Amino acid sequence: MTPLLIAALAALAAGAVGYLLGGARRGAVLEEQLRAETALRAAAEAVAGELGTLKPALAAREAELARLRDELRALGEARQALLTEREAQARALAEQR
Repeated sequence: MTPLLIAALAALAAGAVGYLLGGARRGAVLEEQLRAETALRAAAEAVAGELGTLKPALAAREAELARLRDELRALGEARQALLTEREAQARALAEQR
């Protein structure tokens, strides 16, 4: 074997080893990306599951808030009616004097 042929075979072997090492690195990077995407997907599914339970709770709270607003409005109207009645009584009392 000539030195040129030995050098060419050595270069070919070095290139093959480099290609294999690069492939292993690319495989490791892809595997890490797959793990990260799997974790993100699991987190998204967990959030979606929580949304399923949170939506009814939110709807119940909104209904309670609407009920409380109606009650507050009714109390304000009743208060205004009492104030008006009290003023009328005060005027009537003042006229009697």
